Amino acid sequence: MIIGFDHIALTTTDLFASRDTLLAKGYKCLFLEHALPNDAQKAKLLSHYREVHDIAYFSPVAGTGIVIEVIDHGSEEVGTCGPFSLEDDLLLLRTDNVNNEKDFWNKVLRFEPGCNETMKLTSPVPGWSVRIKFIKGTNIQNCMLDSPGFTCAAFYTNNICVDIDKVKISGGWDIVDPFDFTVNGKFLKIAMFRTPGGALCEFIQPEI
Repeated sequence: MIIGFDHIALTTTDLFASRDTLLAKGYKCLFLEHALPNDAQKAKLLSHYREVHDIAYFSPVAGTGIVIEVIDHGSEEVGTCGPFSLEDDLLLLRTDNVNNEKDFWNKVLRFEPGCNETMKLTSPVPGWSVRIKFIKGTNIQNCMLDSPGFTCAAFYTNNICVDIDKVKISGGWDIVDPFDFTVNGKFLKIAMFRTPGGALCEFIQPEI
């Protein structure tokens, strides 16, 4: 079951420059790691795959807002700009079929209708709740993990195999089946996919 929202991924070609920009905007860096293994399954989600990538993780100092994971994939940013954007603590997603996307995010990702045309994922864990608004747009399916901008939304799950199966039977595609990953001293299970509209998403299951 999806138990909360973790972060939105932002592509960079200069991890330290992105760090300085986010620090100036009131974020704090929780970790920054180089040459982390990049699972080979993810090659289909990248314009240019390499075996390692660099990651930094930033949280708003004020305690409200959206956590940002900055990733350097080791290549120039290419392709269509990521479909996600931020408006304070609101996540925005461009999609060419708003109703289909809302249905998927409700049934698979547990988002419920909110006010002002938003949807909300409510978590019992502080900081894991998030609101999203869907905006009519195009070219979402051309976005890759190493495209410019905000490219991928990540969620916590307590059963990654069950949730990725829900994705498969609900119209999700470009599936990356669960794999092991260690970052910031934490052992994780990771899976990735595209929503029916083409938005990239990630599941994270911490190993307990």
